[in-house]
Amino acid sequence: MTEIEITPVDSSHILEVGAMLAPLDRQEFALTGLLDPPLAISRSAEWSDVTYAVHIDDVLVAVSGVVSPSLYESLGRPWSWTTLEAARRPLAAARAQRTVIADMKRRYSRLENYVWSSHAPAIRLLQMSGMLVDDEPIPFGPFQQP
Repeated sequence: MTEIEITPVDSSHILEVGAMLAPLDRQEFALTGLLDPPLAISRSAEWSDVTYAVHIDDVLVAVSGVVSPSLYESLGRPWSWTTLEAARRPLAAARAQRTVIADMKRRYSRLENYVWSSHAPAIRLLQMSGMLVDDEPIPFGPFQQP
């Protein structure tokens, strides 16, 4: 049976996911003008209200979190970066992410953020995890990637 463990993100998770980041995640970092992946993940975790390190059978699959951009509304901006293991175990990764998203939804009335429209595995994982992905891409970041 598949064992899923979800814990808060710590510095070891940041280094590990930075080293095992899926290639399309690494490309998304570059296209959206984000910092060096470990530094961006570290800052995201630091600024987040809550973070999640997702392990499947003791292997790190993803680090995620949610940031509240406003004190005046219950909007959460979720973020998530996956390792190569998420692509190898998509059903288990989606099941774990559903648990993470359910916790986020208990904290915020609305979750929204951007995902690079060419990152098909991330979009598929989001959809399998129960998230709605708009059909019409919206350009974002310094290079205005959809």
